[in-house]
Amino acid sequence: MNQLKKKITTYFNDRKINLEISEYVVKVSIDTLGNFSVVNISSEGSPSNETKKHINEAFKSLPKALPAVKTNVGEYVDVVFDLPIKLVVK
Repeated sequence: MNQLKKKITTYFNDRKINLEISEYVVKVSIDTLGNFSVVNISSEGSPSNETKKHINEAFKSLPKALPAVKTNVGEYVDVVFDLPIKLVVK
């Protein structure tokens, strides 16, 4: 999780993207091929469409992950989890 947070933070810092809110909870999905996608974005205030677009782009830019494996069957499964991220508002 820490590596994932670092990559997202680096994405925003490298592009000098300004956000109106600094703390988000992003519901993330990793499919059976290891692709990331954003299911939902929440924060104390309502994130703008522009912010949602940037967060979606940040997750699309990530390299593929190792997909989760259902241990008793040995097959790949989709995984959905909440990732709290804190970004510096510039």
